[in-house]
Amino acid sequence: MARAFSTIIDNVGYEVQDSSSAFEARIKIWINRRYFQVWREANLQVLNADYTISVTSAAQDYELPTDFWKEVNCVDTTNGIELQKTDVQRLFTDYPGDVADTGSVERYAIYTSDDKKNYIKFHYAPSTSITVAL
Repeated sequence: MARAFSTIIDNVGYEVQDSSSAFEARIKIWINRRYFQVWREANLQVLNADYTISVTSAAQDYELPTDFWKEVNCVDTTNGIELQKTDVQRLFTDYPGDVADTGSVERYAIYTSDDKKNYIKFHYAPSTSITVAL
């Protein structure tokens, strides 16, 4: 059910029984924040269920395409294992001595590097080549 921004503002003002211009400004801020909160949480972009990465042995970081928005899940399709999502900071705090070690991939982190590009980092770096579906 789509609503115009002005209709939402009017409805909220009516429900809280304050339709003054001062409160209307606060309502606009609140609605805008909630809109972007929902937008970030929901994957509203076109879903590409066929996105895969060919991961080579010992390579840990891969650049994601510019149109990549958000993963739905991450699965090692070669071995049939769903990978755990984590973040780069946790990799370094939870696995301080073995971030770059090779082995069976168990988790992944998506991050933005200094060059403003998105990357995916696998932990452990795979000891054999695998295919990962996002």
